[in-house]
Amino acid sequence: MSQISPGIILAIVVTLVAAQATRVFAPRSGNYLLALALAVAGLIVGELIALSGILVGPGLGVLHPLPDLVAMVVAEIAGVTVAGQRPHPG
Repeated sequence: MSQISPGIILAIVVTLVAAQATRVFAPRSGNYLLALALAVAGLIVGELIALSGILVGPGLGVLHPLPDLVAMVVAEIAGVTVAGQRPHPG
């Protein structure tokens, strides 16, 4: 039986918490799957930023929480902004 890396477990937990936080702070922002997809995108972008050396911050194993959280917040705000702009029937 293979073991799952603790970094992957931490990434999953951080992603789920970020998606849930979006639902708490902006309940009319869209569905949960959109918030989850944006959190995953933010995590990936945050890790790419950390790997490039632009914004590294302290690491927890293979995960870099500071750039991940910054990228998740930016992705979630952008998603809430875009999802909130729906055309009005006229």
